[in-house]
Amino acid sequence: MKQHLAKTLSAVLLLSACSPMIDSHGPVLDPDKTAMLKPGETSYTEVLQLMGSPTFRTAFDTETWLYIQSKQERMAFFKPTEFEREVLVLTFDKNGTLAATDKKTLADGRDISPSPEKTSLGAQELSALEQIIGNIGRFGQEQAVR
Repeated sequence: MKQHLAKTLSAVLLLSACSPMIDSHGPVLDPDKTAMLKPGETSYTEVLQLMGSPTFRTAFDTETWLYIQSKQERMAFFKPTEFEREVLVLTFDKNGTLAATDKKTLADGRDISPSPEKTSLGAQELSALEQIIGNIGRFGQEQAVR
């Protein structure tokens, strides 16, 4: 009886490891709340109260907030596969008022390939040993100056 129970339990554990798991990331983007966002009227604070903190903020010429929600399917030890993504892009003007809204999906995304070229930092690259040797005696001098 114990062998039968152990075999059944093992089979259940093995089969459950093969079933896909769904992982959700980011805030749930409620359509009713996003409909309340009015360009030219809604301020930073109103957006924060309504939507919460954004996933990302960018600040170049204008400030842009991104709310990103995604879902991935994960099976056992394989790499997860993203099957759904929604991005709400909110752009604000210099006065802190919502200027524009835009929605993007997974279909709008593009694969990018980083350049194989390396950017030189302009500094000499030192090995770990060279860095350690170069710092000998420096710490005592800094404390004496203070």
